[in-house]
Amino acid sequence: MTLGTVVVGDDPASRSYVAFKHRAAAQAGMRAVGVTLAETASHAEVDDAIERLGADPSVHGVFLPVLLHGYLDVDAALARLDPAKDIDGMTATSLGRLALGAPGHVRCTALGIVRLFERHGVATAGSHVVILGRLWPGGCPLGAAAVLGEPRCRRHLGRPGLADREALADLAELCRQADMVVSDVSRPHLVTADWVRPGATVVDAGVSSVDDHIVGDVDFAAVQAVAGAICPNPGGAGPMTVARLLQATLAAARASGAVKR
Repeated sequence: MTLGTVVVGDDPASRSYVAFKHRAAAQAGMRAVGVTLAETASHAEVDDAIERLGADPSVHGVFLPVLLHGYLDVDAALARLDPAKDIDGMTATSLGRLALGAPGHVRCTALGIVRLFERHGVATAGSHVVILGRLWPGGCPLGAAAVLGEPRCRRHLGRPGLADREALADLAELCRQADMVVSDVSRPHLVTADWVRPGATVVDAGVSSVDDHIVGDVDFAAVQAVAGAICPNPGGAGPMTVARLLQATLAAARASGAVKR
């Protein structure tokens, strides 16, 4: 079984994230192949890398970091990805199957968070959930909504840096009303203690690099004093996401006939 990855640019968080996946694949007895391109890579170079991995019968799953969007047209890049190898559920085909309730690949972050809830007995049914994340690429709020059972409150925060003060104030108020806050924005320490209702569950799934250190979306030390339960990042949702990614690679390999059930 082989996991393929494509990284564009020098963002430390993106490279660290992918390196973690390669190490986990090796520990699980899988092969991992990576293509690393410069930030100045052309659309043609990225298209070629994605298509080569897609055409390689020895590669069963392909992962494109979300941070790819900072450099290129994500729609165009994802259009080159074979849906059968779209193990992180980012293509239009995967999202369409998810919307229809059909079997297919789903965002690994969303599924990893659900497994954390199951493991620790965190009930989601009937909860007021606020999910902060990019609706595109990859539809993390959509994926989480599907597996959480259609939470009553979903909101979309666009690319980091584009939200003005009024928008942030609105988001803070939404979060203060929530039983559960899930953040996957990749904006360092976006969620502070005054955003969280006492006793609420908080999950940090964002990844950013600050002074060569990987940090999450949540001001962990401050929020921990308010939240009833909190999942940090790094070290919380990340390992679960990687585990789901490897499971999806195995499923894709089985579907291709490369691995017998």
